[in-house]
Amino acid sequence: RCYGVLWAGYDKQRVFTAADIRFISTLASQAALALENARLHATVNEQAQRDPLTGAYNHGTLIDKLNAAIGRAQLERQTVALIMLDIDRFKQYNDSYGHLVGDDVLRSTVAAIQDHLKNTDIVGRWGGEEFCIVLPGVTRDQALAVAERIRSTVAANVMRDTHNRTIPSATVSQGVAFYPEDAVLLEDLIHKADSALYAAK
Repeated sequence: RCYGVLWAGYDKQRVFTAADIRFISTLASQAALALENARLHATVNEQAQRDPLTGAYNHGTLIDKLNAAIGRAQLERQTVALIMLDIDRFKQYNDSYGHLVGDDVLRSTVAAIQDHLKNTDIVGRWGGEEFCIVLPGVTRDQALAVAERIRSTVAANVMRDTHNRTIPSATVSQGVAFYPEDAVLLEDLIHKADSALYAAK
């Protein structure tokens, strides 16, 4: 594998000796090892922040990223929308079709969410079948439009059981809250979004 290119040269005409080549080769090998170690460390660090089933951020990382988004919004006088999303009657998928199908529902829901997010947006697993979506710098109308697109995409997903038979598509309920219009503290923003989700359900 090529990890990079090390260029060596002289400012005056001179032929590289065998010792020079050995030194440069050793230096290149050490640099390649350092680069690969850095890549592996970054990969492991990223995996530690993710829910292994869905690929969404885990609960702890989600809280950190939401807190950071609020901090940036405060400095830049911007907004942050928080959408809390819950898969309706999720337990019925596990009870009727088994946990493998339930896992498919979770994964397909996160995929549907990610289809409508920008690079600066965040999706994390709050717990169970509940997810949070963080949208920095959007208006209320923009956030509601994203929520509606997610809802319709999830509802349009074709779901199948373990025997490849079509089963009812999932539906979701969502609650939206805004920083700073609805709340300025992280805990209050989560509470507002959760209350809106409860009302939607």
